Amino acid sequence: MKISLRRIADRLPRREPETAPPPSLPLSFMMSHVEDDGPVRADGVKVAVMEVLGLEIDDSAVGAFAGALNACDFPVQFLIRQHQPRLQKLGSDLERAQPDGLPERARDAAHSLRELLKSMENRDGVLDRRYYAVCGFEASDALSGLLTRAGLSVNPLRGRSLRMLCAAAALGGAPSEFEGDSPVEVEILRNQIRIGTRLARSLHLRRWPRTLTPGFMQGLMATGAPMDLAIHLGPIPAEQASRTLEWQKVRFESARSMSFSRGRSPSPEAEIALEDIDRLRDEVHRGRERLFHSSLSVTLRSDSGKMLDEMTRRISGHFAAALGKIDALPFRQREGLLATMPLAVNPLATWRTLDTSSVARLFPFSPPDMDTRRGTLQGIDLRSRSPIVYDPWDGTHLNANTAVLARSGAGKSFATKVGILRGVCRGVVAYVIDPEGEYADMARACGGRVISPGIPGEGLNPFVIDQRDPEEHCNAWEACGAWSR
Repeated sequence: MKISLRRIADRLPRREPETAPPPSLPLSFMMSHVEDDGPVRADGVKVAVMEVLGLEIDDSAVGAFAGALNACDFPVQFLIRQHQPRLQKLGSDLERAQPDGLPERARDAAHSLRELLKSMENRDGVLDRRYYAVCGFEASDALSGLLTRAGLSVNPLRGRSLRMLCAAAALGGAPSEFEGDSPVEVEILRNQIRIGTRLARSLHLRRWPRTLTPGFMQGLMATGAPMDLAIHLGPIPAEQASRTLEWQKVRFESARSMSFSRGRSPSPEAEIALEDIDRLRDEVHRGRERLFHSSLSVTLRSDSGKMLDEMTRRISGHFAAALGKIDALPFRQREGLLATMPLAVNPLATWRTLDTSSVARLFPFSPPDMDTRRGTLQGIDLRSRSPIVYDPWDGTHLNANTAVLARSGAGKSFATKVGILRGVCRGVVAYVIDPEGEYADMARACGGRVISPGIPGEGLNPFVIDQRDPEEHCNAWEACGAWSR
């Protein structure tokens, strides 16, 4: 893929166009090339990219994640990508899996599902969310082990999946939107970047909230904005953290003593900071907490500037509600875009020191992702706004059973029938125990059979107790034993 790069500074004197050729891909996105098991940055450093499955957030999940962070002694990047889903491959797979000889109504249902998948790609509010962990290639096994012990499922990306992610993170959207040899123009503006026909705007969390609560990231994802969100973490050695905290404590105590000597009381901010330093110093000495250099960046993407401004207001409002503040990164949009790519590097170089508990409350792997990209479409998760594509027979689930729970009249039977019908359209054989006969019409329409055991006209009542003589039972058991021999 060919990239041409231009930089335009708003409100600056115009310059004559330069005759030098545009920078190549390594200079544009700081990526030299992508090997089969990891991308290589322009500085020669190879990184590993792992996809992490989402998990329901609770106290145990946050505690396990905090334990993994305490054991992490290398830089790591957590990346969240949510964009409009690309369901073309799922529709093609369903069409190939469709068995021959389906009745007309079943074929119509399969065609309707494929049309629904096409319409969902352009439907507002439907998002495809994926979680990734990125680190240096030499630390990939250690990071995978830490996340696995924290109860998370980790899948290293390789080959085509890795190349697709790198292209999507750089160009936005799905990689299938871009032809392999088609040129893409990248135009860097003051507060945004134009990549092809789409706009991207990078933001940075300049002032962090005073306190972070579990689910803080869930609220950010619920804004419904297509975004790439990156959290960069650099662990600080315990000795260095202790020296830094001790120096800060001396500095704040000296400032407080000077204020008292001048007849003034110290500011509330200084008192709160001193309390935090005392608490952190004690926790770091005991090994319960660890300090991290932390940075959070967001890249928003849209087709229009008006929509991009609206998404920026929503993101800024979310952080402002928690007393945080966003930096629009004027003239630093390229650095912000690179910070949200799977490169494990933060060109912004702006950090905030956080402890383990605060970082663990971010928990960037929630809400859980129910899109396995295989199986049948079950619906849309209203909380995460992502499609639910589920295949209980793909071997990745510890429990393949499904329970349908809802109040009376909410549509439990309808949802079950739709799931069975969509499974039949991809070759799944379904058996339904139907005491009330409500699935009989659907079975006949799909070419199935309706079997009524028991006495004709009366059926089979499993609650009827057999009143035969005990000797008849014994004779029956003896006959069964003789037959088995």
